[in-house]
Amino acid sequence: MSEITIPFRPEFYEKILEGTKTMTCRSERMGEAGDLFKVCGQRFVLTQVFRAILQYVVTDAYIQEGCESPGDLIRVWEKIHPIKGYEPNTIVWAHCWREAP
Repeated sequence: MSEITIPFRPEFYEKILEGTKTMTCRSERMGEAGDLFKVCGQRFVLTQVFRAILQYVVTDAYIQEGCESPGDLIRVWEKIHPIKGYEPNTIVWAHCWREAP
């Protein structure tokens, strides 16, 4: 178990703190299950880290990503990745968490 840093955009803080965003997908692995990180002083623990196809995340895990629909997640992804955009077959690292005890 390590203390890690996962950077988030400020617009996601509220969703993370209220528990409506419990996953983030990144192009690189940010940690391992059991690692701890903080958002606005609140501690969270990674529960799962796995590779996934971005299309899976968009269609099956958009709620965990804090989005209201697949289209909402695609818009968020394209905002964060304006050059590459949304490519459904992109392989990402999915990081899931819960509030740390």
